[in-house]
Amino acid sequence: ANAFLTYLHTSIPAPSTPWSPAWRADTTLATDTQLTGSDYALVGGRWIEGYRAFTVGKKDANGRTQAALYDCDTKTATMATNDSVTHDEMWVVKAADANNTNNYLLYALNKSTTPWNILVYKRNDSNIFGLWTVADTILNPDPSSYPYLLSPEPFLCNGRTFISFQISADSTQSSNS
Repeated sequence: ANAFLTYLHTSIPAPSTPWSPAWRADTTLATDTQLTGSDYALVGGRWIEGYRAFTVGKKDANGRTQAALYDCDTKTATMATNDSVTHDEMWVVKAADANNTNNYLLYALNKSTTPWNILVYKRNDSNIFGLWTVADTILNPDPSSYPYLLSPEPFLCNGRTFISFQISADSTQSSNS
């Protein structure tokens, strides 16, 4: 079966952490697979093109959310980052303009400092599972007025990789930005 979708799963009655990442292999409820464990964070959940895998947040030994890649076939999550920041909004995208045999880039929103920024990671081999290296940082264009970057979404256009995002005066997206 092909992997179908990722979503946040809730249990009724709700446990102490009522939401957890989950995925479904097809359109039937019978294929629901919930990721269990207190080390998963409620971020990520984006499919990786060409793989039966998706991004997921996973807590490290210090309680920081790192980017991890969840393999639907092995049912394991492999840490992709291991740095001293808290990650959110993770994407792994096939990048047409990558300059090595690995045509994938990992984008992760860094919420450890204000203003927030986006870290761009790369792999130096063709295996997406394993630790990635920071290749670049996308800085906030107006950090004094709008310190928060929200909803980053990478996309391909004319053979180049771009990223769009919203800037905001508050971290909850409730203000005009």
